Amino acid sequence: MYNQAGTGSPTIINKRTPMFGFVPVSGATILLVDDDGSGFRSWWDDYSEWFKSALADAGYIFSYWDTYEAGPPSPGDLAPYSIVIWFTGDDFLTTLPPYERTTISSYLSAGKKLFITGQDIGYYLNEYVRYSVFAPSSDAISWYNTWLKAGYVFDAINEEIDDNGLLGVLALAGINGDPISDPSGDPSPDNEMMLVIWDGDGADNQYFADGILPLGGSTAIFNYLDEEGDLFTLDGVPIAGGIRFPSPVPAPSTPYRLVYLSFGFEAISDAGTRAELIDEIIKFLNTGS
Repeated sequence: MYNQAGTGSPTIINKRTPMFGFVPVSGATILLVDDDGSGFRSWWDDYSEWFKSALADAGYIFSYWDTYEAGPPSPGDLAPYSIVIWFTGDDFLTTLPPYERTTISSYLSAGKKLFITGQDIGYYLNEYVRYSVFAPSSDAISWYNTWLKAGYVFDAINEEIDDNGLLGVLALAGINGDPISDPSGDPSPDNEMMLVIWDGDGADNQYFADGILPLGGSTAIFNYLDEEGDLFTLDGVPIAGGIRFPSPVPAPSTPYRLVYLSFGFEAISDAGTRAELIDEIIKFLNTGS
């Protein structure tokens, strides 16, 4: 289903030749974009296997693109795929720079579907780009709000204190009735999906999981918990770790469909849960319900 080495076309795109790092699979409608920067920094790990395994376990075929080996994909590279899954791993220095944001917005403008996940996407676009001379971008926050349909709240849930004076933890609760995080369809409470994003067989790498709020027609699909297992709230508002767009169910196909997790999917502590969640995300992206 995938080949780590890769043997893509030698066609020059974005001033690079993707002979390595692009693994096209015949019939695949999903493209997995590995943008974790693991080849650029020795202290950033490669998390591609957590995604590949989850997709395989859920029964999906997919093509694979490694931005370190093949360079950043262009809009034309994404266009043949109806769903793109894009992950950023530990990267907080080059997370979605302007050329990647342009590619993503072009893809979504065509009515396509995106699942994007990473613990520092919100931090990079809302904080790092404002203070770093290496990544100046006046439109980063606007792009984040407009295209990822999220408002950034803070950088690390496990360093924040909620309304009850309790510390946030690396755990999240699904939303009752949500098609992704409560796939049972049972309207009674306590059937929602619960996520732990440390330990287990996950990547155990979530030191800076972002807190976000839904914005611009999106809705929360997971909310963070505090150390007593209650919802983590600020000023009475639950802080989310994941959103989907658009909010209505069934969701229309226009302008586009999106699932954004403000933590790293790779850190979910159980392989079965990762496979279940990625399956529910893809079902929503494909069908809107």
